[in-house]
Amino acid sequence: MPVQPVRLRLIRDVSGKRFAAATSHATFALLTIHPESNMGQIFLITGDDDASVAEETRKILTQLVGPEPDEFSIDLFKEGDDKSAAQVLEELIASVNTPSFLGGDKTVCLQNFSAFGEEAAAKDKDPKPVAKALRQLAEMIKATLPPDLNLILSGIGIDSRKGLNRACTEAGKVLVFNKPEMGKRNWEREVQDLIRQRAAERHMRLTQPMLMYLTEIIGTNTGRVVPELEKLLCYAGEEPTMAELREICVGTREASQFALSDAFGSRNLNEVLTVIDQTLAHSRNADNECIGLTRRISAIFRRMLHVKALMSYERIANPRTLGDRVQAMSDADKAKYPGNECFGMHPFYLQNIAKGASNYSPHELLDILSWLAQFDRLNVSSSMPRRLMFETLAVRIITGHRTSARQSAAAH
Repeated sequence: MPVQPVRLRLIRDVSGKRFAAATSHATFALLTIHPESNMGQIFLITGDDDASVAEETRKILTQLVGPEPDEFSIDLFKEGDDKSAAQVLEELIASVNTPSFLGGDKTVCLQNFSAFGEEAAAKDKDPKPVAKALRQLAEMIKATLPPDLNLILSGIGIDSRKGLNRACTEAGKVLVFNKPEMGKRNWEREVQDLIRQRAAERHMRLTQPMLMYLTEIIGTNTGRVVPELEKLLCYAGEEPTMAELREICVGTREASQFALSDAFGSRNLNEVLTVIDQTLAHSRNADNECIGLTRRISAIFRRMLHVKALMSYERIANPRTLGDRVQAMSDADKAKYPGNECFGMHPFYLQNIAKGASNYSPHELLDILSWLAQFDRLNVSSSMPRRLMFETLAVRIITGHRTSARQSAAAH
């Protein structure tokens, strides 16, 4: 008896389960098709760091569908000039309710959505179109999506108290990425951790001084992390040197902590004024930049004072040996100096700060910190041009005590 041809037809029932209907002239069979993955995944990626949100979305998409996905297994939705936020959400919801064209897992992704902030409160009985669509989406997630559907929602502005965030928290994963705040004590560490993570994803090996350098030229602008690393990777490969890093990743080098600490540490007035001029030239708001520079310079001189105190108490004469001495200190020894910032610095940076501190007396450092605190208050209250005030302060820091010393010596 000849073998009868068999035709397979993929169908799906109302619960979202997929079946293969096998038919021939003599037989009919209905076979359950189990999805390749156990369950579909739901991701909500949000926070105020739009660059990190976009990068994490890209990573998750790649993990789910690969770098070159089948166009029939993925639907991407973005806002554009030709579509309103409400229209994008309506199309997204329709895609969620539509099975994959050829069967198998399906991924639906809403990228860089800007209108999450329009989500209405539960008590709002007449929400606007965007809020209405967001509420519908939250209800669909609560009611359980098909097991072979992956859903990715990304964008800033999610309110954690409202329905969509709660639904995604219960049914999937909520990933929040917020920008480091420069006013916080550990913002540099947060940026370094981000750089280290992105570098590891690209198999790049960066030393701690490199991380510190990149942190200072990037600041809290985390959107620059990936472009700077990609540029460095193309130029120098996976194991760049510090010299290659300084050559290729310049950007706002003049505004970096390295440039500031080098200029003030060397006590070179021309270099200090050049750094200030170049920094303010790259700034959109020179007045606000003066406030930021004042606080960064205060941090430099505070660290100089801490270094000066530690070297005096521990009788360390050579800045080059300071890093090794600090690393060799026991916890009990470090406990003698509560709050001293030397123990949180990398030896490379610690040595640079120590060199700069050697050009100032303890009395000078205390006076400079007092001047900077006064100037920080004037930045808020005074109507004088901040740049003029800032440059005058810089001249006073570099030359003030020297001038006083020369005048005193001449008088005698």
